[in-house]
Amino acid sequence: MRQRRLNVIIVSLVLSGAATARAQTPPATDVTPPPGRAPHEVESPQPYVAPFGLRGTGAATAVRAETAYGLNADTSATIVQYLTASYAPTKELSVFARGGWVDFMPSAGSSSTAFTNLAIGGLWAHRLARRLRVAVVLGSGFPSGEGGGSSPDKGEAAAIAAGNLARSRLDGSTMFSPNDLAPFVGGDVAWVSGGLTLQAEATLFELIRVRGSEADPDASKTSLTLGMHAGYFLIPQLSIGIELRDQSFLSTPAAVEAGKISRSWVTVGGGPRVHLRLSRDVWFRPGLAFIQPLDDPSPAISASSYHIVQLDLPLTF
Repeated sequence: MRQRRLNVIIVSLVLSGAATARAQTPPATDVTPPPGRAPHEVESPQPYVAPFGLRGTGAATAVRAETAYGLNADTSATIVQYLTASYAPTKELSVFARGGWVDFMPSAGSSSTAFTNLAIGGLWAHRLARRLRVAVVLGSGFPSGEGGGSSPDKGEAAAIAAGNLARSRLDGSTMFSPNDLAPFVGGDVAWVSGGLTLQAEATLFELIRVRGSEADPDASKTSLTLGMHAGYFLIPQLSIGIELRDQSFLSTPAAVEAGKISRSWVTVGGGPRVHLRLSRDVWFRPGLAFIQPLDDPSPAISASSYHIVQLDLPLTF
């Protein structure tokens, strides 16, 4: 009897110890690696610092509101507002549409406003390696904006010309050429590692005049934009970026030949960007940049007197 009671006590102690051990064991986590990779090699995606004037290198469903303020000291102020919407049916492909509005406020004379052209296109994005990304874009600007035609409204034409400068002439071929159909093709390559983003971009535009032959002497124009971007995460919620951009005419438009505008225009700019995760799949990444020309956009405007501030409000889903 005494031996049976001792056996019961021993069994009870063993079961109690096993239950305690199970209670103290941390719950298993899902660390299943991709095929061919050991568990300790599983890594989260590298953070990407989005540029201000260049394209992003990922396909995304997003809405982006941008405001650029261009100040020509003692002469004029210009505000350009953009709204861009994109939809990504797959992880590597997105389609987008962009439209805008310009407010031009000269120091002397009347203010004027104008709608910009509409641009649509598609972007294919791919990761060649964990740190290396590439993107290809194809699209066109459409001559739907104001300030064009054979008898353009002078105020609208002035607003469109000023808006082009406030956007660093990067969008001039698509958004600020109201007489031209402007197909374009471009590419980006980005290195993303350890919070650092290094990106290069090139875009070629061919402008084809479809209206306004009496006011616009150029039946066609060829334009090229180039850009370099570097960004770094200071903390997970805050990054800083800097960009160098150039817009050049490969052909010689009448305005360049007459000396009214420069053949190329180089600008540099940058600033901070905040990264806020609103929900599991929704990110808000507001950014603010100051942009300065390095050379004169035209003989009538000096680089030292022209300054640009850009507010960028992208929301991705």
